[in-house]
Amino acid sequence: MANEIRVTTGLSLNNSPLSFSKNISVAASQTTKRGPNPGSVTVSTTTTTVSFGNLTSPGWALMQNSGTNPVEIVVSKVILNSNEACIVQLANSATVTINTTTGTSTLHVDCIDK
Repeated sequence: MANEIRVTTGLSLNNSPLSFSKNISVAASQTTKRGPNPGSVTVSTTTTTVSFGNLTSPGWALMQNSGTNPVEIVVSKVILNSNEACIVQLANSATVTINTTTGTSTLHVDCIDK
C-alpha cells in the first residue's frame, strides 16, 4: 500500500500462574506527507506543551522515554478507530474516561498490575 503507516503493538505477561499475550497490527493511509515531528524533546519538572511543528493534523505518535527519570505524559484525547489499539503505562493515580464520537462501540481493556 502506498502512503502506508503500519502500527504494530503487543503486550505479554508470563508470571506463573498468570499468562497473557496479545499482538495487534494496523495499517493506515497517510494523506499528507509530513513528520515525524518533533523528535527529541528535553523534559523538566515544568509542564511543557509539545509542539508538532508543521503537522496539519497530528496522528500517530510514538513516544519513548530515552532519559533516566520517569516522564509524565498527559494527552487530552486519544482516538482509536475500529481495530486500532494503544498501549500505555498508567500512573497509580490515573483516571481513564471514555466516550464515542458517535453511536456506541466496545472498548476491550487488558490492564495488568505493575
